[in-house]
Amino acid sequence: MTIAIIVSFFDLRSDLRRLIAELSKTNKVILFVKPEHEALIKRHLSNEISYRLINEAKPTLRNFLTTRLFLLFKKLPKSKRNYYLMETFKAHGLTNSKTKKKALSIIFLQKLIPHFMSYDFYLNNLRYTSKTDLSGIDVALTFTEIHDDYLYIRLIKSKTPLFTYVYSWDHAFKHVRFSKRIQYLVWHAGISEDLVTMHGIPNKNIAVIGSTQLCYLDQFLSTNTSPKHTYKYFYYACGIGIPSHVEDELAIVVQLAKTIYTIYPTYKLIVRPYPNLKNWNVYDLLKDQPNIILEDNYRDQDLVTSEEQIMEKFRVISNAKGFFHMGTTLGLEACFTKCPVFIIATVPKTQYSISIYDFVYQSQNVKYLIHSSKLNTIVSNYQLKDTLISIDDTKFLHFSNFIKSQFNSESFELITTRFTKQLSSYNSHRAQ
Repeated sequence: MTIAIIVSFFDLRSDLRRLIAELSKTNKVILFVKPEHEALIKRHLSNEISYRLINEAKPTLRNFLTTRLFLLFKKLPKSKRNYYLMETFKAHGLTNSKTKKKALSIIFLQKLIPHFMSYDFYLNNLRYTSKTDLSGIDVALTFTEIHDDYLYIRLIKSKTPLFTYVYSWDHAFKHVRFSKRIQYLVWHAGISEDLVTMHGIPNKNIAVIGSTQLCYLDQFLSTNTSPKHTYKYFYYACGIGIPSHVEDELAIVVQLAKTIYTIYPTYKLIVRPYPNLKNWNVYDLLKDQPNIILEDNYRDQDLVTSEEQIMEKFRVISNAKGFFHMGTTLGLEACFTKCPVFIIATVPKTQYSISIYDFVYQSQNVKYLIHSSKLNTIVSNYQLKDTLISIDDTKFLHFSNFIKSQFNSESFELITTRFTKQLSSYNSHRAQ
């Protein structure tokens, strides 16, 4: 079977590079990439896998108007605040100040106008070049969020079996590019429900396949987890990516460190910076707190984290006295270790359009983390102190056990087998 895989964030998603490598062992895999990403792909691509360049965007007035209309009037997921939070984060990631200002203005305008244009309607009105080489392709696989609408609609209209893997547990809540005409692969039944609720995707179009992101946990859990550090410590994982709100998070981290010091004066607080925040200089202020250790040596200049560093991350978390966060995927992953996990929700609700409150109370956090355990959701400084004092109580591990019952950590080999089965069965059905 020849699989076309449309890739994005190829450098940052080490689990997808591993999945692609596994798929290539029993299938012919061809990557499809945008020309501007060709050099990046070459740096991370093995000799066994080939690639082709995408050339579908057609510079016409119709396409220009269609894309601009979709930018403004596109239908949003029912969790609109998740969407606006993500768009604000992306806007602040822009390096050009003029472009950033324009992006923020568009977000402001989006909040004032109606949203009626579906993704499928938008796709149907695009015109593509048909210049991308699709010869020999049996099935196509892409990942959320879709990064080339022109190739996407061409695949749909050419009747090529097309699958989209919902890459993360929060993507259904914050992304908008979900067509009702293709097949979806998801982590578990809860995300199937999210696609139906947020975007009206038919149940028959969704298959549960497991999580590639959690495969490294499966790998880690079979290894030695002996402590690396000679001192005892707690662990905090940063998750705020909007620069204007990072200081709000760091103020909470400092308060956490001070509270820990009053109860455990010899313990440290290891703080892991948010990997997708471009400028880490803002974390330097944490170095003034005597019991904080900044874990800032795991990212290279390309923002890439190696598999060895991923394993080391889990080892440090596993041997922590307690893990704290404000709503991150790492907070979900930490539940698979032997360390108790807590989400800090001591932030007040404000009248601002986007605040740190919106980050903590994102829809996926409320559904999967906050509602799942009030005991492990810290809503006051009094509760924080009480929790730290009784941190060894096994009651705090009940939340982790619940998470492990909902989200499975499985091997890359098993997940790859499921991918191959889904892709080949649909392709075989079409050929009959």
